[in-house]
Amino acid sequence: MAADGDVLGAPTSGLLIGYGHRPWRALVCLLVVLGLAVVLTFSAGQHGLTTRPAGAGGGPCSVVEQIRLAADIAVPLVGTGGRQRCEITTASAPGQWHLAVAHLLQVLGWAFATLFVAGYTGIVRKA
Repeated sequence: MAADGDVLGAPTSGLLIGYGHRPWRALVCLLVVLGLAVVLTFSAGQHGLTTRPAGAGGGPCSVVEQIRLAADIAVPLVGTGGRQRCEITTASAPGQWHLAVAHLLQVLGWAFATLFVAGYTGIVRKA
């Protein structure tokens, strides 16, 4: 915790959510992360890097399954079941890169969702 009582640190919360007065900024960033996750899963699908798990029948993922996978990657606490129906294969270097970017987007999704909730609920306020 910062010395002034700011839970997230003054630079982070001040820049992204205006010390709790502009939580919509974090929500916009979360939507950008979701858009990037959709682009990532479509890119993986175009390169043959998304497949259904053997338990889900195998084969390439549909567009809807790729969108559900993107939502599961980018938006925390909202489970669409996309990871059970479609996954990024890591048998090749490009697949591993796609998965690494997916993990980065997941971390960003958690960060922006946390900032949004903190700002929206009034946890972060500068006195």
